[in-house]
Amino acid sequence: MDAAATLESWFRKQPGAYLHPDVRISYSPEAGGHWRANAAVEPGTRLVVVPHSLAFSHLNALVDDAYPVFKQQRVALGVEITGFFYLMLQYLHHESSFWKHYLEALPKPEDQHTTPLWFDNADDESWLADTDAAYTAQKRREAYLGQYDTGVTVLRKAGIDTSSLTWDLFRWAVTMYTSRSFSSRSIAPQDSKYWAAYKSGTGDSRQAVLLDLSHASADDRNFSVLFPVIDSANHTVDSKVDWTFDPGRFSLATVDSIQASVEVNNNYGPKGNDELLLGYGFCIPNNPNDTVMLTLKPPSEELQTHLRSSHAGYFDASKQWDGEKATFKLRRLPSQFERAEDVFNELPVPLLELLTLIIRSERGLPFQTVPDTLGYLLQPDSPSRQYLPFIARMIVTSLAPKLQRLQAQTLRLTARPQNVKQAQAKIYRDGQIEIITTTMHALRGFLRSLRPAHKASRDANGQAGGKLLLLDDVVSQNGPMERATHSSDISRHTDPVSSGGNILTLDEILFVSGLPRSVLQEFLAGIEANANTSNVTELRHAGWEEDVWVLFLSYMWLSSSGNPATSLAWMEALAAEYSPATTIEDASPQANNAEDQDSSDLMSVVRQAVGSRGGDGNNVWEDERWSEGFIAGFGGKVLQHHGFAMMVTNEDGEEEQRLVVYLHGA
Repeated sequence: MDAAATLESWFRKQPGAYLHPDVRISYSPEAGGHWRANAAVEPGTRLVVVPHSLAFSHLNALVDDAYPVFKQQRVALGVEITGFFYLMLQYLHHESSFWKHYLEALPKPEDQHTTPLWFDNADDESWLADTDAAYTAQKRREAYLGQYDTGVTVLRKAGIDTSSLTWDLFRWAVTMYTSRSFSSRSIAPQDSKYWAAYKSGTGDSRQAVLLDLSHASADDRNFSVLFPVIDSANHTVDSKVDWTFDPGRFSLATVDSIQASVEVNNNYGPKGNDELLLGYGFCIPNNPNDTVMLTLKPPSEELQTHLRSSHAGYFDASKQWDGEKATFKLRRLPSQFERAEDVFNELPVPLLELLTLIIRSERGLPFQTVPDTLGYLLQPDSPSRQYLPFIARMIVTSLAPKLQRLQAQTLRLTARPQNVKQAQAKIYRDGQIEIITTTMHALRGFLRSLRPAHKASRDANGQAGGKLLLLDDVVSQNGPMERATHSSDISRHTDPVSSGGNILTLDEILFVSGLPRSVLQEFLAGIEANANTSNVTELRHAGWEEDVWVLFLSYMWLSSSGNPATSLAWMEALAAEYSPATTIEDASPQANNAEDQDSSDLMSVVRQAVGSRGGDGNNVWEDERWSEGFIAGFGGKVLQHHGFAMMVTNEDGEEEQRLVVYLHGA
């Protein structure tokens, strides 16, 4: 009789144990130990019941009279070390162990184990390099080495021969627990402070010993438990089963019907491939529960001051920022979205909330938390939708280096895995790359959805053979605005950005700005008076693009402020956030840093523009509200916080990197 059959025979004889008569414990090299149905099983059928008297955990070590060291050194060893070393000793002396048949049916220490704890050579480790699991695996190995040294030292001092307690045997014990155990809530007392631990009594009986763990820490009450036979079933995400934790027993029932001769599987719950690989040694291709970790850099000290009281979970015991606690799981995304913005529904809400707070802090806005982050960001009429493009960019920017490292390391790997460990690591690695790639693609797709329609963009970019700032060419495309010849006779016009928001190049904002012909003509003339050209390509190559953006934004506000007829929704939104009127009032006449020096240079542009027009007092360049502080505090800040580089399609249909600005309607 093989070990699986012997285990089944032993189990069926145990008091309180039950295994459905049509379910057998089998073994094959491909599936290992597993369950198989001899006949069809109806839905809702109970398959197995394991009494707590058969369970294996560190509690058994605490009441085993053969090893008093575990009780005596309970504090020094701790829960995990006690459980590992007790399993090692039971395995070494399995002939006399109550769990003899269970231990003999377990995978052997000398078998090939595939968790990263067994990745002993550089070739195996290279398949895991730069993944989330690589860091965790290294930290766990270091922790386990420390636990192994502690256990050997304590047991040796207690007079126990530790020569057979090898590192490989310890790794085996760890692997048995990580790959087969259940949470201690499966045996937790429901109406008592006493936990039942079992030891061998007279004959083959089991004797219960009650342990008072009411004064133990929460960590000491959260430990791993092995359940013979119930741990023999393999895991699949599609298997539908019910676990029941009754007093004194752990039961499993099938939800679906089971056909004859098929494997009967358990379901450990929604586990990603990182957890499966680290704990069980296998991965599932295209695992729907797979995730990638995203760790954010520490926010500003000012923001941390607010977060310490409202989001204490991001800080350690000494109230210092803890990067591991500011780590978020990005899950595998659907293959497509009905709307580009739906990607945000798939991202962790705490991540969206924290990024929103970071954006607001960087812009100098008041600290503000909201009860419904998704509603706050995604409601069609919410002004906070303006943060979505910048949240998207922050996530993409954070993920890009990680993807580059993974792809670079992948190129250095051998063409094909050489063993099972490498094959499982490849599944995990491919999943990491896919999740990051699809997430970045979806977020970039959202950003692209905010670009103006392709034809309008091409018309703007290609107008007059690429000469964007030729006055007649730009203003002639503004349709109804041609009727306006002076600021005093402007009629209210359509706001091209008010539909929600657009990401625009300088060319495009001039083309769809909503400014009347005369006002736009005055602005462009002032730029040409300084740059000696109206060709946007020449301006860009000469380094004028950022300056023109800053001046145009400032010019737009001065032109529209106090004049409801020229009010623009996107300009109103910017003014509400950056308070240009207050900036004018607080403006300092002197430049005293690099930012102020830039605005001082731009004031020179303003003066040159005024001089070139002769000064009739009726154009915006002559507005007395122009100042270095106003330029820096409004136009400069808008460009700083709303501007970024993005690949856009030029007039030749080719992709090129351009400076763009996101403008959101109120």
